[in-house]
Amino acid sequence: YSRLIQVIRLCYAGLILLCLGSCETEENPDDNIDEEIDAVGVIAFISNRNGNWDVYIMNSDGTNVLQITDDQGTAEAGSFSPDGISIVFSSGNSFDEQEIYCMHTDGSMRLQITDNAIPDILPKWSSDGNTIVFSSTDTHGNEGIFLIDADGSNRRPLVQTPVNDFDPCW
Repeated sequence: YSRLIQVIRLCYAGLILLCLGSCETEENPDDNIDEEIDAVGVIAFISNRNGNWDVYIMNSDGTNVLQITDDQGTAEAGSFSPDGISIVFSSGNSFDEQEIYCMHTDGSMRLQITDNAIPDILPKWSSDGNTIVFSSTDTHGNEGIFLIDADGSNRRPLVQTPVNDFDPCW
């Protein structure tokens, strides 16, 4: 099951790159899967340029690239807080160990939001900054959509069906 979700997510990431007009070339060997542009022109993206999947930010013109995570496993799916000060993302040693974290965009103040035995992935901030929506395994053993308060409290299911529902966005 988790392998199927990984394949679906990789296909989805490939479609995002295709839609953005990005592709890997000899001149650009970085393998950047996911990116988001915030309101002030800063882009968050995921890259394996250091050998692991980590979160980076850069200006919208490609300058000032800053690696803000240094995880041994994989980090994914960054989303800026509405005020642009923080980013929420998932990270773990493997796909099955992904948890949700929040940190300032300079790499400081890292806070683990979720902590459980199932992967929590693809987090996105609400427009008021109080809630995070994300995908996780539900009571049916499928990907479901959940909400959690930004401080990590009040985890609750939003969508639980006998099929896979994932990658929510406000």
